[in-house]
Amino acid sequence: MRDYAKISPTVWRSQKFKGLAGDDAARLFYLYLHTCPHGNSIGCFWLPKGYIQADLGWDDSAIDRAIKALCEALLIAWNEHESVVKITNFLRHSPITNAKHGIGAARIALALPACEEKYSIINELRSDKHAGKLEEIKDYDRANDTPIHTPIPTETETDTENITPPLSPPSGGPPKKRGTRIEETWEPDGKDVEHALGKGFDLIGVERLAEQFRNHHLAKGTVLKDWSAGWRTWVGKDIDFHGPPQSRGKPKPGTKGFAELAGEVVAGVAR
Repeated sequence: MRDYAKISPTVWRSQKFKGLAGDDAARLFYLYLHTCPHGNSIGCFWLPKGYIQADLGWDDSAIDRAIKALCEALLIAWNEHESVVKITNFLRHSPITNAKHGIGAARIALALPACEEKYSIINELRSDKHAGKLEEIKDYDRANDTPIHTPIPTETETDTENITPPLSPPSGGPPKKRGTRIEETWEPDGKDVEHALGKGFDLIGVERLAEQFRNHHLAKGTVLKDWSAGWRTWVGKDIDFHGPPQSRGKPKPGTKGFAELAGEVVAGVAR
C-alpha cells in the first residue's frame, strides 16, 4: 500500500472536474482513484470492482455510474474486460523525476494486461526523458503483447534490472541476475492476485496478506531474485500454517509464527 499520493489543488478549477457539479459520487470516485491503495506512480492500474466495493461500500450500479460519469468527462479511461483504469494526464501533474523512477514506471506499465490503456501509457512513457530511454519501452510492440491471463515470464514482471539497457554485450555469457529488495510501494500484480484467489483467498484476504508480505520483507531487508516466486511461497505457507482460507483454525501452541516460518522458506528462494 502506498503511504503517499499527489493530487493538485488545481483540480477544483478544472473544467472537466467542475463539469461533475451535482454528482458528488463521481467527484468522490475521482479523488478515490488518486488516493486509493491500489494506485501507482503512473496513474494506470488494475482495479477490480471487488476492490472498489470493499473500499467504498458501493454496489455495482453505483460503481458503474461513477465510472461512466468520469469517462464521459474525459477524466479517466476504463477497460471493463481487464479492469484497468487510466487517469487522464496523470504523468503531466505527477511526472517521473529520475532514472530510477523511470525504471519502476516502465516495469509497472509493462506488467499491465494487454489493453488500450496500457498502450496509451507506454506511448506517454516513450516521450519521457527518463523512461523513454529504456529499450523495453522504445522497442515495445503491442502486437507481441501477452494478456495477463496467460503465463508471463516472472523475470520481466519483477526485476527492474531487466528493464535497464545493458551497457555493453557480455563477454562470458549472459550476466547473472541479481536479487533486489522489495519496494515500499510493492503490491501484487494481476497474476499474483489471481494466484492467491485461486488458492481460496477473497480480495480482502489478498490485501491483508500482501501487506503482511511487504511489511515483513521491508523489515527483514530480504533480497530476492524473483518476488513473484516469493509471493507464491508466502501464500502457500500461509495456507500450510493457518489452513485453507475458508476454514481457518488457530495455530497449535508452541509452533513458529507464520511470518517467521515463511521468512525462512522465502530466504531459500534468494539462495
